[in-house]
Amino acid sequence: MTQAGVADWAEVAGRIPGILHEAGLLPAEQPAARLLVAYCLYWWYAFAYGYMFEIEVRRDLEQSGVEFLAHSLVSREERLSRHDLEVSGFRGDIKRSLAFLQTARGRHLPLSFYIVRLTQAGNERTLVVMMRQPMWNAIDGDTILTTIEALAEVLPTAARIRIGDAEVIVTDYELWKRLVRRRQAK
Repeated sequence: MTQAGVADWAEVAGRIPGILHEAGLLPAEQPAARLLVAYCLYWWYAFAYGYMFEIEVRRDLEQSGVEFLAHSLVSREERLSRHDLEVSGFRGDIKRSLAFLQTARGRHLPLSFYIVRLTQAGNERTLVVMMRQPMWNAIDGDTILTTIEALAEVLPTAARIRIGDAEVIVTDYELWKRLVRRRQAK
């Protein structure tokens, strides 16, 4: 997270208890009501952190010269779209972890690609792109068959793994950007 993002997050988080109190949701005679504050702070953090990560990735794509279309983060309707980005006609999403794979929708991977932050052993973070086969075919390259558990040993080389009912290609984010720029330049 950027310092400005953290400051904005903290400013809103500091107002949450007052907003709940003014709404009558924190009665003094019910001490357990403070759990509502914790719940709201948790979800505010998840929401804000996710969007801050999305902004970081979008800025990096712009600086890297990757051409893309993105939804407006200030439009509620657009934020609720099923995808965050469109790159070379392929729709994709930006995810800050692999948690989305635990949902029913995530196991079927309906989009063409996902830019994902992975946390490896020792809390080292790396960005990868998970792609469906049609996008990988469009940008080309060789792959190594592996598992999601062994992925860290294969990266930055492109790997083929099975997730749910789909086979996906996972590659290092920097390699993906190079391949996309090469395709977009043609």
